[in-house]
Amino acid sequence: MVVRKSDERVRTFSHKKEASDDVLYDALDNVSLDVIEVTDYSEKGKASYNRVYEVFDGEMQLIINGQQANLHKGDGVFIEKGMNYELKGTFKAVAINKTAI
Repeated sequence: MVVRKSDERVRTFSHKKEASDDVLYDALDNVSLDVIEVTDYSEKGKASYNRVYEVFDGEMQLIINGQQANLHKGDGVFIEKGMNYELKGTFKAVAINKTAI
């Protein structure tokens, strides 16, 4: 499945977070691919599903189960369902989300 930028749906969560939405959801059951752009963003919680982030630009500051890492362009991370995480920063990233069974 080829997805063009013009085919993406864009969701605005707040003035700090915008994501193009679910570009693979129809092709792959329970999988979404979102391009996320955030400014001075902060999110904290317990992952309710598996997800992968790859950073395209900026810096993502990430704490997973108490361990901190700063991710830059080209860096990626897997967050498993049930992990405690906190992410902060100003970055553009792709997020691949898969509902954990």
